[in-house]
Amino acid sequence: MHKSNLIELLKIFTAKEFKEFGDFVKSPFYNKNDNVINLYAYIKKYFPDLDNENLEKEKVYAKLTGKNDYNDGFMRTIIFNLNKLAEDYLSLVSIKQIEKDFAYLNYIFNDKGADKIFEKKFRQVSDTLSKEQIKDYFYYYCLYRLQGFTLAYNSKTRAFLNKKDFHAQDEINALDSLLTFYLLSALPEYRFFYNQAHVVNLNLEFSFLDEIISFLKRSGFHKKIPELNLFFNELLLVKEGDEKYFFAVKEIAMKEIDKYGFGIKFNTIGLLANTAITQYYNGNDKFLNERFEIYSLILEKGLYKKFEDSYFDDMLFKNIVATGLQLNKMEWTENFIKEYIDKLNPEDRENSLNLNLARLTFYKKDYDTALNHLAIIKNVNHIHYKTEIKILTLMIFYEQGKNDEVVSVIDSYRHFLSNDTLLPDNRKERNYNFLRFVNELIKAKESSSLKAVYDLEHELKITPNTYEKEWLKQKTIQLSKQFK
Repeated sequence: MHKSNLIELLKIFTAKEFKEFGDFVKSPFYNKNDNVINLYAYIKKYFPDLDNENLEKEKVYAKLTGKNDYNDGFMRTIIFNLNKLAEDYLSLVSIKQIEKDFAYLNYIFNDKGADKIFEKKFRQVSDTLSKEQIKDYFYYYCLYRLQGFTLAYNSKTRAFLNKKDFHAQDEINALDSLLTFYLLSALPEYRFFYNQAHVVNLNLEFSFLDEIISFLKRSGFHKKIPELNLFFNELLLVKEGDEKYFFAVKEIAMKEIDKYGFGIKFNTIGLLANTAITQYYNGNDKFLNERFEIYSLILEKGLYKKFEDSYFDDMLFKNIVATGLQLNKMEWTENFIKEYIDKLNPEDRENSLNLNLARLTFYKKDYDTALNHLAIIKNVNHIHYKTEIKILTLMIFYEQGKNDEVVSVIDSYRHFLSNDTLLPDNRKERNYNFLRFVNELIKAKESSSLKAVYDLEHELKITPNTYEKEWLKQKTIQLSKQFK
């Protein structure tokens, strides 16, 4: 029974839910099969240890029936029935109260003699909804349902004899609520896919999106609904990339971030952080400080994990370390690593610790220790970890004067990039630019050519989207001083 759907499903139950589920199973309204009740009672002895050896089907059968001649058909039947009850229980408890109210309203609406009951319940539901603080997509779905009941009830109880009997604004309000529900549901989905396209190579073609954007820009419909205004600016930010949308989203986040649920907070702050990275690599240097400001807000609000009960996101951890070091906040960065490293997933913790300590010790010019940290990193699957390790290795070899090793790593890294299909084009370009400039540094260094250094300095100034640009600038300055 260990690998059954039933056991896997019961593993997600809390102790409170499992106890309530027992009452559900014992209720004759939902179940009249004593064998299913007995199966629940037997499993209860071992919950939450559902991998216990006593839950093997043969042992369960013997305990339930007192027989040794195992009957698989019997066990399959009662396991199936208990699993179905578990699904029904979870479905029932997940239904929000207002959805139950809608089902009740719909039932009594169709009873001609229940108008007073309908009106009383309708007022109760309307009052409950009006007190709702979070005006999200579900709120507007409920509002649309209520407005629909109003229209249907008026149609049922009133005679429409002339124009004044027809309340057009009620129809318009209901349609606006439906439109708002749709937009609050759809815009985050569009935003998600465009945001992912900055991380992995995606070809995005959406029906109707351009028409939605054109409508909202023209009408300003989104501006009267705070959450919709946030989502629309976020979508424009990831789709069009104009920095004015970054500051529009940032302003909303700084003022209103505490009004939203955890998921919206996390996605909004993450989007701002990713945009600041992109803008910085596009040559907009002021966004390095913007990155640090956003990361500080992330730490302040505890928005460093994808779910409230999960771990610190390891890629975010790496980016915070890199930003702190780029701003020469050495002590701050070291304290950050010490304070937050234990919040990472234990499976990723050692690799993440060594990668970030390698970067920290590199900035401290302790190159041997940095290499030692990189050597400890094992079983790397994440594409961005692989690129980080190769880039940092190149920089260490250059600082150590190991030119042959640098050239060898450049060659192998170029082959790696040419064969990779996951990195989007802008990330590949960022890597290729870095490799090109390191290669030019080696050539200038070996030729002792001041002109080559000046040409390299000029190329760096006019070439955006390059990894470790500040480090490259420092190396050209060192060479120009050396050759003068």
